[in-house]
Amino acid sequence: TVKSDKPVVLVGAMRPSTAISADGPLNLYNAVVTAMAPESKGKGVLVVMNGIILGAESVTKMNTTSVQTFQAPNSGALGYLFNSKVFYNQTPVKKHTTQSVFDVTKLDKLPKVGIVYSHSNINPDMVEPMLKNDYKGIIHAGVGNGNIHKDVFPVLEKARKQHPGLISVDRSIRGKNENYQTPERGIPATQLDYPWESCITLSHDWGWVPNAPYKSPQTVVNLLAEICAKGGCFLLGVGPTADGIIEQPIVERLHEVGNWLRQNGQAIYNTRITPHYNDGKVWFTADKDGETLYAIYTVADGETVPETIEWTVNIPKGKVKVLNINKNAKTKVKDGKVIVTLPKGLKNEPIAMQFKIKK
Repeated sequence: TVKSDKPVVLVGAMRPSTAISADGPLNLYNAVVTAMAPESKGKGVLVVMNGIILGAESVTKMNTTSVQTFQAPNSGALGYLFNSKVFYNQTPVKKHTTQSVFDVTKLDKLPKVGIVYSHSNINPDMVEPMLKNDYKGIIHAGVGNGNIHKDVFPVLEKARKQHPGLISVDRSIRGKNENYQTPERGIPATQLDYPWESCITLSHDWGWVPNAPYKSPQTVVNLLAEICAKGGCFLLGVGPTADGIIEQPIVERLHEVGNWLRQNGQAIYNTRITPHYNDGKVWFTADKDGETLYAIYTVADGETVPETIEWTVNIPKGKVKVLNINKNAKTKVKDGKVIVTLPKGLKNEPIAMQFKIKK
């Protein structure tokens, strides 16, 4: 929430000042060195402990008393300090500070959110005070396999009645308290009448594997087009190395997908489903205005973009615009079939088009 590229450094100590080898003074010194280092500019919120620099968004406490307790097991440390100098191995990949999607400038306080940790023979009375004291959110940290204790179910049902906007997700198993589903490594066959998210990896594994075969940018965009046309969200899993490094082949693919979205994002972001959502290799999404549709022609690896693209049912009213070049394409309708002649020189990548429909 800090809108500045100046680093915000958090620091602490695991040993009191009276202990042998107290870590506080050195931690504080290293924090000041990190905050002053030019290399720290734009790194966001940092945690500096025991000579290690961690990104605050990924830090976890691993031990009750160890001076090395703060670590980032999923992404690795950003850097370290040696002889009063800062050395960075990587840069945070998540948006932060000046790029953060959060804006608290108009808030005078943050909403109250409580956490309920599940365990054997949990007493549901511990949840009731949160419902009575105007908590805006309750996080239920479930036990193995995503299970919720049977005695907590009535409380959750009561919470739904008091807060109709309450959202619950069960990422392990389906249940009556689930608001949206998360199919893994697959896409539903058709549109669904409830929220869902496809969780698919860029390689064959969630974690890092040496020399892994990665999906191409075209494949990722093709999956995205199908998922959006069916009304879902797309979670793309990328695994860093043991050192927390995102390998260059992954970076290149993500950049290419990002470039495609910058030019064609209208066909994806804030869109809605439409009844006729697929025709062969063409997937359709709809603008929230109710009269604008988007057609995304998926291009397989090694395929050349065709001269013409055809579909039925979704008949354009007026011109069809190719989004990535912002130019209209020659279009005709014959015997209920739409035939779009694409401009010359387009890249061999999925083609997104925008048009109005006849009602």
